[in-house]
Amino acid sequence: MSTHTSDSEGSNSDSPELDPDFVPHRTVIPDNPSNKPLTRLQNKTNLNLNLLDKISLIDLNDKNTILKPTNVMANNQQTVLSLETAIRLVPQFNGENPQDVYPFFSACDFVIKTVDEECRPILLQAILTKLAGKAFAITQHREIKSWNSLRELLTVTYCAKRTPGYLQLELSTTRFKSGETIQEYSSRVEKLLHELCNVSTSKRTIAEAKAVHDYIKETTLTTYIEGLPDSIRNIIKSRNPSTLEDAMKESLEEEKIFLSNKETRRLLQNKSKYCKNCQKNNHNTNECRYANRSIDTGQNSKPKNSNTKQETCAYCKKAGHSID
Repeated sequence: MSTHTSDSEGSNSDSPELDPDFVPHRTVIPDNPSNKPLTRLQNKTNLNLNLLDKISLIDLNDKNTILKPTNVMANNQQTVLSLETAIRLVPQFNGENPQDVYPFFSACDFVIKTVDEECRPILLQAILTKLAGKAFAITQHREIKSWNSLRELLTVTYCAKRTPGYLQLELSTTRFKSGETIQEYSSRVEKLLHELCNVSTSKRTIAEAKAVHDYIKETTLTTYIEGLPDSIRNIIKSRNPSTLEDAMKESLEEEKIFLSNKETRRLLQNKSKYCKNCQKNNHNTNECRYANRSIDTGQNSKPKNSNTKQETCAYCKKAGHSID
């Protein structure tokens, strides 16, 4: 009896009814193809594994501690340029056109901030090699140890020394000159505009500089249209361009149309003229300078008659006289 009891107890020890984690119902999921009953512990483990499989870009250390996603860590890192790339981004500057110093400053400020700090001394020497002409002569015999000192030196030398008020007055009084093209007039206005913006926006925040720049461009649009020649100004006014760039573009197009019409009128006017003397169509016959010109052929003198016999003296036999 005892043996039977022990055998039954031994056989019942493997029975799932004695498992404290046994789930009374049978659960079938795709990850359990054997269709065997799952314990609570096994079900919990499978759920955790499925959850970890679905999480991307997450690293687990040895203690199963979840770290920050790698993409977040990458976004927090500052972009760093290689030294070779930074050097290629720096433009040449020869000092011939003072306005070119501002793009040079912008490029150098950018590369200085985006390279490793240990590479900045080498980058500064590379920037110095980008200087040529007058700009190179200014820095040739100076000891420059930082980008800020080089920037200050070039600022003193090339940046505009005229006040914003003076530049504003000069810009507002700019007008189209006789014999000038629209392209030349537009270039003069743009040069004054850029100089005024650079002087007015220095040492300002980005938001303040943008507001000042937009205001100056808006007032320059009115000045530009008022300074156009009469043949183009009224047409541009009627179109009411919204930006300075649009006004300049439309002015150039109108100038081309005006010059084309002028040439057409000239050709039509010349086509109605024709000279019968020289067969040219740029003047009439009565305007020809060759009309009254006479060619000297000896017509004004008495023509010599080759049939007239010359007198000969009957006595001395010499020509030119007679015996009488």
